[in-house]
Amino acid sequence: MIEERQGKLYAWEFKYSPRKAKLPKAWEAAYPESEVAIISRENYLEFLT
Repeated sequence: MIEERQGKLYAWEFKYSPRKAKLPKAWEAAYPESEVAIISRENYLEFLT
């Protein structure tokens, strides 16, 4: 999921298991100022609150 707020990009990747979660290099190169978070079953409550 990607959201733009006040000119800044925020991205969340939702994974059942966080083991293989990795930020794509193309995203990192294109949007170096963005904030990215991996949401998994271990931390989804933090995302929801």
